[in-house]
Amino acid sequence: MLAEPVTDVLAERGDRAVAVSVAGNAGARFSDKGFTLLVRRSAGDDLLVERLGERREIPAHLFLKLLSVASEQVRGRLRASHPQALAEIDRVVETVTGRMKAQVVAAPRDYSDHLEELGGRFIAGRLGEADLVKFAQAGRFEDAVVTLALLARIPVELVDRAMLSERSDVLLVVARAINLKWSTAKLMLQLRAAPNALSTDVLQRNLAAFEQMSPTTAAHLMRFHATPAS
Repeated sequence: MLAEPVTDVLAERGDRAVAVSVAGNAGARFSDKGFTLLVRRSAGDDLLVERLGERREIPAHLFLKLLSVASEQVRGRLRASHPQALAEIDRVVETVTGRMKAQVVAAPRDYSDHLEELGGRFIAGRLGEADLVKFAQAGRFEDAVVTLALLARIPVELVDRAMLSERSDVLLVVARAINLKWSTAKLMLQLRAAPNALSTDVLQRNLAAFEQMSPTTAAHLMRFHATPAS
């Protein structure tokens, strides 16, 4: 049996393989701190999300957070492995979805001034990836969002949602679709996560997803995301 002081250390200092292993260890015992550390690390990592979600003793508020970062596929598997808690899982998913939508609606960013200035530069052919790099490095969120939207020729609102989302999928799709360098995509991921720093594990998983996706596939996916729901 792994006691709480041990799992706290493993959750904080272990690499991804260790985190997945300890989360799936039936004999491990976790403190709230240990669970919190693992839930934070689980963003973008479906396997770790699933291992944590299978633990019956995970605190309810952390299970809520876990579901908010889980993919649809993992949510489906959690439903299947927790048949006695289907109603609760559905309620949690509905709560998370509603809360995220409410946050976006309640405090929309105003990009109008940035669109006016940067749109003119884009039309004149004076806005490119180098400018996006500069804005991301300087932490100029609005300028970076507008620039990426213009370069991808998609609505600013789509990029805004991608930057506010708990998952990085759409942002990576957009970056890959317009053939951005990984170094540029990485800067956008870091800007999205600020003021928190991205761990090496998270960056490596995003790099793998970025490289495995062809620009053609990404372009199709981007058009799908950019198409308004009927």
